[in-house]
Amino acid sequence: MATDAFWTGSSFDLARLRTEVLDQLLAGSIAQFDAWDWATKTTIRARRMRPEGLIIVEGVCALHRMFRDDLRCRVWVDAPRNTRLERALSRDGEQARSIWETVWIPNEMAYVDHDDPIACAHIVVNGTRPFH
Repeated sequence: MATDAFWTGSSFDLARLRTEVLDQLLAGSIAQFDAWDWATKTTIRARRMRPEGLIIVEGVCALHRMFRDDLRCRVWVDAPRNTRLERALSRDGEQARSIWETVWIPNEMAYVDHDDPIACAHIVVNGTRPFH
């Protein structure tokens, strides 16, 4: 489950992630939530998740204080700002630079400054290494 599904176009709606997904799954119920669609820049129809098997919560804010204690294994992938920006632009194109520099990265940095996800991680991965 990607935290990106809870992006609103300008920030993350983490309270909705907590109540609509994590609380439901922890209670043994099916979670149902609407997700942000990056292609259309709108919220799209409900998705469903069953409370079974291994559930991975990944993405920015995945180690937010609001729900980190409910995660059995917390992993932080660490990479410098320039590396993250370079990867984002190689995926999204140069036309996305403005949104990355003025919206996304400031939101990400505010989260890191406020919630200190590295301090709660069980595992810290060097995100500068190439993936093979």
